[in-house]
Amino acid sequence: MGRSCARLWRASYHRPPPPPASTASLHPKAPSTFVVSPSTPPHSPVRSTSSSASSSSSPPLPPLLSPPLPPQLSPPLSPPPSSRSSFPPSPTPHSSSPSRAHTRAGVDDAPSPPLSLHQIAQLRPRERVLVHPIEWTPLHLDLLHCSFAPAAPCQRRDGQPPSLPESRRATAAARSLAASETQSQQRRAVQSLLTSGRSPLADCRHGFRFRYTCRPLNSPMVSIGFCLRKTSNLGYRIPVAAWNSCGRLRDLRFQAMGLDKEKVRSNLPVWRMARLQFLDILPANPLRDPYTLGTLISIAQAQRAALSLSGQPAPPMLPVHVVCTDDNDPDNIHVLSAEIPTQLLDMLDNPTSPAPPLLPVSIRDITVPLEPPQMLQGRLLEIIVPE
Repeated sequence: MGRSCARLWRASYHRPPPPPASTASLHPKAPSTFVVSPSTPPHSPVRSTSSSASSSSSPPLPPLLSPPLPPQLSPPLSPPPSSRSSFPPSPTPHSSSPSRAHTRAGVDDAPSPPLSLHQIAQLRPRERVLVHPIEWTPLHLDLLHCSFAPAAPCQRRDGQPPSLPESRRATAAARSLAASETQSQQRRAVQSLLTSGRSPLADCRHGFRFRYTCRPLNSPMVSIGFCLRKTSNLGYRIPVAAWNSCGRLRDLRFQAMGLDKEKVRSNLPVWRMARLQFLDILPANPLRDPYTLGTLISIAQAQRAALSLSGQPAPPMLPVHVVCTDDNDPDNIHVLSAEIPTQLLDMLDNPTSPAPPLLPVSIRDITVPLEPPQMLQGRLLEIIVPE
């Protein structure tokens, strides 16, 4: 039994391999190929099966290795011109009919619809528009169509205060203002200068507050304001002017950024960030401060409210003034005057309703010299109360 198994194993091990099968037997259902002959048109390929390809004298080449076609037999990339001549030419993308062009031009030339203050703020998402006036920048001047006019000298007046005792008090206040070194001394000197004697001005008990959506802000805009005294025609004091100091505005910005707080000064990264924000809102010229516009608006709002309480209609333009002292200019005092339109006040009262185009506001800077001190009160009152 063992010998017969070994004999069968040797016979199967030394059996010769079978002959190789033909291509047709290995691939009985080979797919047909398309061969383009030079004698046929390029768009009518000749179908040849594998049997015809094997019966030819030379075996066919693969499609990727087939010889390139001559130029006259290559398929055209676009239809002949005769086939396109029957169709009308298509209009170019930029061509349009005259009526459509006229309509488009009319749309472009049409005025833009009025926008509200909130819509204007939404058009500038990366800018801080709705902020306290102490953080206003030249951007707010542009949005409110406001600009500063070049400084102009004050026209000298030869008139003197009518009474000698009042003139002595005003003269003493003018000399004290020239020698003052602190903000409190400047405040007392300006208050005595504008209200002493027979001056038509009186100081207000509280400062003016900026109103937004008919709501006043927490802090007043100025430390001292001036109103017209009560007369038979005016039952209420009408605000017309206020006083500000460039050094005070710098201190207010310093406090608004939190640089005076101990927790900010103890954290160096937070202090550096707050200092950068402080430098961003610090004006290059203290007399061209955007905060002055906010102060003028607050005076105009208080003036319109006082006129409405007294039963008088508010004029379309409200004249207001800000008396400003600058430590860098100790020889002069500046009066910043403007006429605030009532439509600007309406826009601040209703910031969500569209407003008509704003009228331009020009802030005039009138420089009044402190010398001679006997004429300082008369020059200031001529500007603030011209009647």
